[in-house]
Amino acid sequence: MDSPRRPGPPVAVAAPPVFRPPAAPVLVLGMRRGVWLTTDGEIEPLGLPELARRARAEPPILCHVPAAARRLGLRDLAGYDVLELFAWALPGRFAVPTPAGLAAALGLPVPRSLEDAAVSLLEIVPLLLRQAAPVPGKTPHAEDGRLALAMARAGWSWGPAVVAALGAGRVAAPSPSRDMAASDTPSRDAASRDAASRDSVGGLAIWQRLT
Repeated sequence: MDSPRRPGPPVAVAAPPVFRPPAAPVLVLGMRRGVWLTTDGEIEPLGLPELARRARAEPPILCHVPAAARRLGLRDLAGYDVLELFAWALPGRFAVPTPAGLAAALGLPVPRSLEDAAVSLLEIVPLLLRQAAPVPGKTPHAEDGRLALAMARAGWSWGPAVVAALGAGRVAAPSPSRDMAASDTPSRDAASRDAASRDSVGGLAIWQRLT
């Protein structure tokens, strides 16, 4: 009788990369008002109290979570901070921490209004996910996939999207039922929203926890 096989080390899993933003609204703030870009594409100019209420109910895509939380008068604010995704995709590159600054750093048209800034953030996200993905024709770095999976499990809101950009679980752990592997990708958007609202933690905090 053959002895049972022991689980092996993580292995590479081939899967096409996906560069899709989370299914979340976009929030951009001004001094006394802001805009809310819904997942249906509707841009709503709103006052800060209403934006704070919406942001607490549905974690948005935004730029600079700590500054947004202060502006809205919130102690805690869960969301998808595009600055964190920028730092992951382009480590070491400087950008002014505003939607306009991110657009300028990426060579995109600089938004001139809050409404344009909301649309710009939604365009920046897939661009950054493509920057995070392996170069076509080259073998992906296994450590990138393992780190992305670990940060996703730890609660990083961008984790599922980054894992998808790397190949939807390109580096899978031996226990797929407990991991964010390729079999989980059909519900990726729902998982992203749940992670952001339940366990959203800044990428830096998670990195420090893992190291």
